[in-house]
Amino acid sequence: MSHPRTDSATLAELLIQHVYEMPVHLMELLLDRGDEAMEPLLAALDRALEQALPVDEEDGFDEDEDLDEEALLTPLWPIVLLGELGDPAVVPSLAETIRKGARGSYPFPLAAAEALAKIGPEALPALKDLAADPDPILRIWAYGALGWIEHEDAYEVLNEALSHDAECLDAVALAIQEHGRTEAIPLLYDALQRAEPWQRVELEDAIRDLHAGDGPEPLHEQDWRLRYRPEPRIGAMAPAWPAVAVVARQENLSRERKAIPLRPLEEILADAGATDGPEDRCDCCGVTWSAGPGVPVCPATAVAVTMIQHEILGRYRDEDELDDLFEVLAEVEAEAMEIHHGEPEPRSRKAREEREDRLSALRMVRGACRWLIERGVESVGGGRAALLAEAHRLADEFGDPGGFFSRPGPAETQRPRVGRNDPCPCGSGRKFKKCCGHPKRTEKARGEVGPAASDLFASGIPELSTFDGEPVSFGRAHFRMTDPRAVRDALARAPDLDENPADGSFTWSRTIDDEERRILGGIRLEGEKLTLECMSDERLARGKALLQELAGEHLVHRLDTAQDPWQAVDEARQTGGRGSARRSENDIPSEVEAQLVQKVLGRHYSTWPDEPLPALDGRTAREAVKTAKGRRDVAALLRSMEEMEGSKPSAQRYDFGGLWAELGIEELR
Repeated sequence: MSHPRTDSATLAELLIQHVYEMPVHLMELLLDRGDEAMEPLLAALDRALEQALPVDEEDGFDEDEDLDEEALLTPLWPIVLLGELGDPAVVPSLAETIRKGARGSYPFPLAAAEALAKIGPEALPALKDLAADPDPILRIWAYGALGWIEHEDAYEVLNEALSHDAECLDAVALAIQEHGRTEAIPLLYDALQRAEPWQRVELEDAIRDLHAGDGPEPLHEQDWRLRYRPEPRIGAMAPAWPAVAVVARQENLSRERKAIPLRPLEEILADAGATDGPEDRCDCCGVTWSAGPGVPVCPATAVAVTMIQHEILGRYRDEDELDDLFEVLAEVEAEAMEIHHGEPEPRSRKAREEREDRLSALRMVRGACRWLIERGVESVGGGRAALLAEAHRLADEFGDPGGFFSRPGPAETQRPRVGRNDPCPCGSGRKFKKCCGHPKRTEKARGEVGPAASDLFASGIPELSTFDGEPVSFGRAHFRMTDPRAVRDALARAPDLDENPADGSFTWSRTIDDEERRILGGIRLEGEKLTLECMSDERLARGKALLQELAGEHLVHRLDTAQDPWQAVDEARQTGGRGSARRSENDIPSEVEAQLVQKVLGRHYSTWPDEPLPALDGRTAREAVKTAKGRRDVAALLRSMEEMEGSKPSAQRYDFGGLWAELGIEELR
């Protein structure tokens, strides 16, 4: 979304109308405007609070107020942006937000507490006032923010609360644990002796985490574009521990849970070194779960899961025409929330399994989107390239039992039979009859042109290089432009960059001599995104340095991705070289396309003269050319092969001239 000529006040008004989804790009636009956006955001926050949190003087928050759904507004997005702007001038408004919404829906006061923590020490006076309030709910929100501010004064406020706020000892302990100071362990253990039985769990957790030094990372330190998104299962942003403490009190859950007995400090500390339990291990192999792209995976299926994520993302691009990962993420979250909250609970076992299958697929793609965005990738094309690279890495680490990247060994002479209802061996997670065994898929497979690149050589992989002798690597550097117009103007003035009027892209080249210019890379500009594409690591590094020199102040580097050239040629041959209205992320630069064909097919056809051929009655071509009839038969075979190659694009045709010469039958060509 782009509103280049819209004033900030109008944008802020649009912002609070997005009640059911996170308008990331609108928020980025307001954030880029800096101080200019602060007053409009404050005004929008006040208006949204007035409507979203109706209050009367006697009863406070009115949770049952009947509101016109079409007129709903949300204060959440202004709160988030004010925290990201980090101006101390907004502290009073954020503190007032906590006061107004303390007992209402937890996302608003929680986001305000996290925003105050981001502002830092300048928020301490307001937080001290909240921590001294008679309302324990207000104090918990304050303790949360004080725990996230690494400052001596914040720690002292919490230490003091540990000695006198018996009602909230559990929350104070968790806040102190956030500071990571092991000297607090004796103080926490002393408080444990005084705590109510239902508070002991949090106090023990704080002691163990401080001793182990591995407490959970605060949620608000995540990328804000991911932190405040809705969790589909609960329909709201993930609740940090202050929200859990507040909700537990409001629902009277804390006092109802089973109390744990008092234990010696040594016993509690010994628990800090405990190993993972059975729930942290894979059921099928007993190995501890590993971190896949956004989801925990069994090492045996890590590659398959990543390839499923790669495939599903491709469907969102091809079928839904989505190339923005934030749009895909919103689509996935909306679908998952509809399943969780909009559909009735299935009654039959089959319906429950189907529902879980749908949710599992959505969790996988949601995890992949978040994982990619955390690494600076924001497009589906770039995401698929990054997932492919991650699948390669996982295959190196855990092996490739599904054979996605490795060629079957010589001992594997026959594939096991796959039943129609068995899981498809491609790793898609679907039944064979609905995946690779489907008639349409098998018909498509029959029409593929030639073997895959990985099957065209028996041993070793030919090394590919650019004209400059650099190893080929199809690399991309992804940037966000803070001022797209300024970047385009800077590129247009560069002598080594030529703009393409058709699509606004730029070609980076250098002069070799008076008659030749050598292409070094390409630059694509789409909205606020800039992508530099080169085919060697060295060129990518030089290109990034050039961009930094030309427009560095307006560029934010997100991520570098790379694609193996052999994977690129596999995909190019599977499409038969056909063009597409949509630019492919796997386009092969013309400089190496002919080189790939000659090296890959050259290795394949180098053994052809010595292979027994049915068309020659089991003889090899080298044996057949020893007779006049055999020479004519071999020549006919070669002409037939050349005709087949002639139907392909010129860059993909193999030159059989070497075979004619090697067999000594050039005169018959």
